[in-house]
Amino acid sequence: VYCRGPEGAVEPRIFANRTEPEVRTLYHADPNHIWNRVHRHLHSRRSPDGEVFGEDDVDPLLWAETNYLLVGASHRNAIELLDEFLNTHAERLIADPLKRAVFQHDLWAVFDWLVTTNDRYPPKTRHVAEARELEARLARVIRSVALTTDQIKALPDNYVAALAAKAFPTSYDPEHRDRQFLPTDMFSSSGSWVTLNPFSSVPLSHSQAFSHSAFAILINLPGGREQTISYLKTLWDFPHPFVADTRFPDRTTMLNPDLPPFPSGTQLALVRKMLLIDQAGDIVPSRVIETMQLRVFHPPSPVEFPHQPDFYGDQDFFEIRFSRKKLFAGEAAGLRAVGRDERDFLTFSTHGDDPLEGSTELALWRRRAVTLNLCADCHRNPGIRSMMSVARLLRPNQFSRWFDPQSPFSGAAQLKRGRHDWGLLQALMQRDAAPTR
Repeated sequence: VYCRGPEGAVEPRIFANRTEPEVRTLYHADPNHIWNRVHRHLHSRRSPDGEVFGEDDVDPLLWAETNYLLVGASHRNAIELLDEFLNTHAERLIADPLKRAVFQHDLWAVFDWLVTTNDRYPPKTRHVAEARELEARLARVIRSVALTTDQIKALPDNYVAALAAKAFPTSYDPEHRDRQFLPTDMFSSSGSWVTLNPFSSVPLSHSQAFSHSAFAILINLPGGREQTISYLKTLWDFPHPFVADTRFPDRTTMLNPDLPPFPSGTQLALVRKMLLIDQAGDIVPSRVIETMQLRVFHPPSPVEFPHQPDFYGDQDFFEIRFSRKKLFAGEAAGLRAVGRDERDFLTFSTHGDDPLEGSTELALWRRRAVTLNLCADCHRNPGIRSMMSVARLLRPNQFSRWFDPQSPFSGAAQLKRGRHDWGLLQALMQRDAAPTR
């Protein structure tokens, strides 16, 4: 939608016909319920013209340079809301384990943002005191809504529920390459999909940016499990997987262009699930899927790194995301397909000013990209070279360590336990723990 600017120039009006799902009664029918107000304040962001974004996004709209929650009224309101929650024991108001789990996970995401932005980015050092105020309160609320380990393990498997509800087609349709699908046997130890060991293949950029979640990479060749494992073995047996890189002076090696290519029809998946914190203060993987990104490969494109905004190369990209509103209502198992024209703010692997703070609408338009193109931006190389973690699946890595069919998400909790942000959260939760009765 476009409008005429003050000088007669035509500028995009990106908010005029936007239809955001109404989630102001997400946790309770009363929009002023404390759980609704906390979620709304931490996850909702307003554009300069007053439009609301982010209430049902997977991740909070917070960047390294964001001042929201750290200065002025937004900081004071956050402190007041968290104090009200703690002083009134609002954790007792919602008993539904699924709602408690999602609420805790969202608070954890904000906590991690506070810690990592202050530790890594000097512009935030002037807000250290404000960040520490929020961190202490968030840690107490996170602990107060924690579930038992058994409750976490009993949370619904929304992948299985989506299949049972027939919420999506179950196979890729080459005649309708834009049609979303959800494969049926992704996590079966005898199925056509092979799950790669998280310590060997987990995408570091994703797992570091969203360390409160667990990630797994799965691969499926057209011939099923047997062909997939055979291909991976052929790849590992390749005698010279790396060669000298003469294109860029700051690099020494590159993937050998003669590596066995993906057969046409190969499918890759990156699945992200919630990690949660139990009442004992430990990290427990859940079965709740947050996102599932799928790629289907075709004969390689002759063009590498084409700078075209809607170019998908030799791949078709798909994404399924969870929606809190759908999840709590039991609608489509809480999962939704990302539309081909859907646009997002980029919060992953990005730096620069917060696009929602003092930006013009034109700047906001430029900072919001077609969601599926964001995947293509990093993975647009042909075939196997689009798999960013492939180097860890080649020699001299051990082929026998590739597969983890029993618990593909098991490594995430161990990786998180070694991080500074987890150590700080654990210390704050233990410091403010109520005496055991």
